[in-house]
Amino acid sequence: AFTLAGVLRRVGIDDPGNVVATSGVAGSAGAVLLAIFAMPELGGLGYAEGASMVSQFTGQVISVAIVALWAAVASAAIAWVVGLVLPMRAREADEEGGIDAAAHGGRAWELD
Repeated sequence: AFTLAGVLRRVGIDDPGNVVATSGVAGSAGAVLLAIFAMPELGGLGYAEGASMVSQFTGQVISVAIVALWAAVASAAIAWVVGLVLPMRAREADEEGGIDAAAHGGRAWELD
């Protein structure tokens, strides 16, 4: 999760709550590791008839990849449509002067 947060920062993707790095990584890891935790030797309930740990693991990895791809494509499509109607970035002057003042007419912090 820490590494992904750094990669997102370097690439310039804003994730203020580190949602991708925390929930995305943990959820993906949990989904993939389900194949291992389902082993009867570890107290799991086992696999469907005819399935093995390898087939379950492969299915979980493919499923996580499909969900990640779907989420990326859907998010890009939504961002593109919103970008046609609304500006996706604040003006540079507003960023430097404080987004709170530009968006709400007041400053959230008076540090000066």
